[in-house]
Parts: sequence; structure tokens; C-alpha cells
Amino acid sequence: MSSKIFIAGITGFLGSRTAKILHAHGYEVYGMVRSGSQTDHVQKYIRETLTADLLIQEDLSRIKQFLLKHEIFQLIFAVGSVNYHHDYETARKHNVQTALNFMQLAEELHTQRKLHKIVGVGSVAARGFMLSKPAPAQYLTESVSHFQPTRSIYCDIKYEIQQLMTVYCQRSLLPLVMVEPGSLVGPPTGRATSTNVGLVEKILKGFPVLAGGVSYASVERVAEGVMLALEKGRIGETYILGGENLTMTAFAKLIRQLQHERVSPDKHSLPVLTIPRVAALILGKLKLVINPQQAVMGSAFHFVNDTKARQELGYHHDHEDLIQALQEMLAVDGP
Repeated sequence: MSSKIFIAGITGFLGSRTAKILHAHGYEVYGMVRSGSQTDHVQKYIRETLTADLLIQEDLSRIKQFLLKHEIFQLIFAVGSVNYHHDYETARKHNVQTALNFMQLAEELHTQRKLHKIVGVGSVAARGFMLSKPAPAQYLTESVSHFQPTRSIYCDIKYEIQQLMTVYCQRSLLPLVMVEPGSLVGPPTGRATSTNVGLVEKILKGFPVLAGGVSYASVERVAEGVMLALEKGRIGETYILGGENLTMTAFAKLIRQLQHERVSPDKHSLPVLTIPRVAALILGKLKLVINPQQAVMGSAFHFVNDTKARQELGYHHDHEDLIQALQEMLAVDGP
């Protein structure tokens, strides 16, 4: 297998970590960046970049020529970010349309026998969510979904992207492997950040949290999982890259404990207050403190079972991985 990799979304929160991991393992990393993107945090891991935009038709031909020129036949798609304040059409344009153009480009390369493998980065949010805390037997897996349309713009967008990529894989026999990360935890790099960066900042200030829960995953471990999917993932398969399943209350308590140990072990840490689901939905509807999307997602559960990725890819994630990711975040945010 060639050591050359092209990452679309290389300056992003996960894309930049993936470039770092691949570079450390001897891969020759190339990437696409949009005009005006900050690249300082990832430049040392990249052999060469191409400034282009998947939403601009003229740029699609330039991307194709770049891949052919450098004989790059392995692609990672890590583009996309759904802002909670976006309306559906705005979110769809910047995520679904981008994915559609990327898959059309991949289809052209595959027709010319110039494509060996694609790793598409999605999200477990595409599987929907549960309204009450689930038992382990009810956790989301690659074959279990609770998705229902219109419950959440975020889930709708992620679901549409993954359905689109899967359909292309089946229709054109594209060599696609999908990965679905949990909720990414780690310090920001450059301008690249995640929802949990903002959440940790609020927790440190004493803000109450919502009553839901997710699988909190170290972004470094997930980046390793993306590399493992490239190396070992079976074509046509999907792998959940989870972390530790925690309620937001338990997550907040862990952060407060770690911050307490860092800066004020002789003082009492702030208690964690939780906003019940019904109260959150009311606040979201009234757009007080939180918006409707945050209220829906933050009071739901995305607990996962990632046994398949552990068994087939050798993916691993344990409590210490989450602790390390949080400590790195606190070192940036804390005093």
C-alpha cells in the first residue's frame, strides 16, 4: 500500500491530529486547505498542500489533477462542521454538498483506477439518540440506530452525509470505509476547536450542564483510529470510534475534580448543577441561555459500543486516555 495520503479537512480539529499521527507513522501527508485557513499548527506534518474549496466546481478539477500528479490514491474525508446556530440549509450547503462533490470526485478517480481507499469521517450522531439513559445492551453499535428525522439539525446533517457516502460506495463500488467518532475531547489547535472545548470552559466557570450524555473520546485516540481504518478497515464497513460513556453531569464532575487537583487542592470544588430535560427544552424553546438544538442534543444520550473497532482494527481507548485529553485542555484553559 502506498504511503501517500490526501486529507480533505486537514486543518480541522480531527484532521490536524490525523495528519500528525500519520506523519509519525511514516506516511507522506498531503492536504487540502481553504483560502485563508490557518495552517501553522499542522504545516510540519504536511508534504504539500493545495488551496481549494470542494464547493467550487473549478477547484474540483484542480484537486483531481493534484492527486494524479502526485499519484495519491488514498483519501481521508474529514470535512464538515455543523454549528448549532446554523439553519438547516446553511448547514447542508457546507456539509452535505461538500461531501457530495467529494464523492463525485472519488467516483471519477475510481473509474480511472486511480483510487485505492477512502476513509470517510462521520459521527455517531448519525445514529440518532436516546431520550433516557440506556442500559449497556442498548448502546449504539454499527447495526443499531435510533435516528429519526427532524429531531436535530446536527443529527439530520450527519445522517445525510453518511447515507450519501454509503450509497456512492454501493452504487459505484468505491473502496470506502466509514468511521463514526464519539464526542471529541482535546485542546484546540490553531483555530480548530470542538463543542467540548466550549463546554469545558463553561463548566470551569460554574455553569450548569444538561442532563444527557455521550461517549467522550480523546481526539488523539480517534485520530489513531482513523489511521487504523485506513490500514485495516474492511471496504464497505463502518466502525464506531468511541471513548468513555458519561453523563454530562459525570463529565463535569470529572473536570471540576481535575481542575481542583491542579490549582486548589485545599479548597472545595464547585458543585455541579444539572438542568433537567424538560427545563432544558423550555429554555431552548424560549432561547434563554441555550438554543433549541443545544437543548435537544444536550439532554439526550449517545452511548456507544465500539467492540467492532477494537476487535477488527485494534482501536483502543480507556479512562486514562480521557484523563490525559482533559488535562491537556485544562492546561490551556486553566490558570
